[in-house]
Amino acid sequence: MANPELFREYAAQVLARVYAQHPVGIAISVAEDYPEIEPKNHEIFLCTVGWLITNGFLDADTVATRVDKNFHGVCLTLRGLSVLDAVPAELQEGKPSTLGQILRRKVEEGAAAVAGEMVKKALIELGSRLS
Repeated sequence: MANPELFREYAAQVLARVYAQHPVGIAISVAEDYPEIEPKNHEIFLCTVGWLITNGFLDADTVATRVDKNFHGVCLTLRGLSVLDAVPAELQEGKPSTLGQILRRKVEEGAAAVAGEMVKKALIELGSRLS
């Protein structure tokens, strides 16, 4: 799988997990929390979480380094929560769910690729409106 696809899947998994624990900050360890991620892709995962922090979707008390590959106190920022609490336009009819709720369901169902595509759309469309 190419880096952009991995980025979207990893972002979906992380955002779903952080959203489920909001507002409590959590620790994220690629090796312990995501054992299904191959070691060769650990750097992509760490860079994905770092990107979400740098671009204002997540906050963290401490960030991963090459030695300590863990993030501590990870939580949603106002921007991240706003994106995940948004109801996508195509879901506004009937019984709407927030993007965060949908991501959580998709990740739990093992549909990380679908969740990744949703993250792509949300980060581009909703995230840019909050800048």
